Amino acid sequence: MKIKELVSALERFAPLPLQDGFDNAGLQIGLTDAEATGALLCLDVTEAVLDEAIALGYNLVISHHPLIF
Repeated sequence: MKIKELVSALERFAPLPLQDGFDNAGLQIGLTDAEATGALLCLDVTEAVLDEAIALGYNLVISHHPLIF
């Protein structure tokens, strides 16, 4: 499955127009046409989270908080 398909599914569940004015929701960094090799779900993107995603071979991190908040 392509990353853009996953992003589209997430945005159907949580439409971007519902975000608050200060929110920075949606895809922050990435290539939408890339195949997803796995996804790691977290609250905040930290170095430890990125290290875990890399160790698992995942190329997608889905977080509750955006990278720059």
